[in-house]
Amino acid sequence: MVQNDGDRIISSPIWYRLSNFAGVEEYKNDFTFLLAPNPVNGMLYLSTNLKEEYTVEIIDISGKIIYTEKFNSENAKLSTANFASGFYTVKISNGKVMQTKKLVIE
Repeated sequence: MVQNDGDRIISSPIWYRLSNFAGVEEYKNDFTFLLAPNPVNGMLYLSTNLKEEYTVEIIDISGKIIYTEKFNSENAKLSTANFASGFYTVKISNGKVMQTKKLVIE
């Protein structure tokens, strides 16, 4: 039951006011990264606006992580010469935020 002042009754005589939780920190997933070329056949170039160390994972269609490496630079390159042709997911994370993109290896 909601009263006119915004207080809610759970069961008489317990009252509470709807408010934000204290101590819960929110992280915005506001970083970007680009993969080029896509589809790739050889060298993959990655560009991001992350200023701190991040991890790049390449995951195959079955969910197996086939490549992982840490980077400290906004621009990175990696060879895909040893990967089989197919569809992959590239995951970038720094422990606080994470994003994925699709990648095609020819």
